Amino acid sequence: MGDLGKRLARGEVAAFAELYDLCADRLHHYLVYQLGSRDDADEVLQETFLRLVRGREKLAGVESMTGYSFMIARNEALRRLAARSNESRRRAEAAELFLEAKAITAKQPDGSAAGAIAHADAAKADARTSWERYHQLLRDLAATTATFKL
Repeated sequence: MGDLGKRLARGEVAAFAELYDLCADRLHHYLVYQLGSRDDADEVLQETFLRLVRGREKLAGVESMTGYSFMIARNEALRRLAARSNESRRRAEAAELFLEAKAITAKQPDGSAAGAIAHADAAKADARTSWERYHQLLRDLAATTATFKL
């Protein structure tokens, strides 16, 4: 197995194919279990092999390529889980702000904030709208409705 690391370090394409055949299926099953998503597992598996290719110079001294591959896959899975957690937290904060802004504007007797609510609803529905832009829109909405209070 140590020979595989040396071949990988030299950049032999056949060695990368051998490593892929050796552990890709097991890595994928492991990643699906860790991440709970085949799509995420596919992406993390791809990133794992990209990291192996990019860092191939370090592979000459690796005794267990399978173990080393699992270590990289685990680290990539942890990065993905952390990013997913951060995204979930940001979405929850944005939803909370949205509900607060809606509650503020619902109190307006003349319905003057109806256009702002519709705009906020559209921004929320647009998946391409960044959390920061959405957050700013809600702050602007809250500031606008605060000026209508008598």
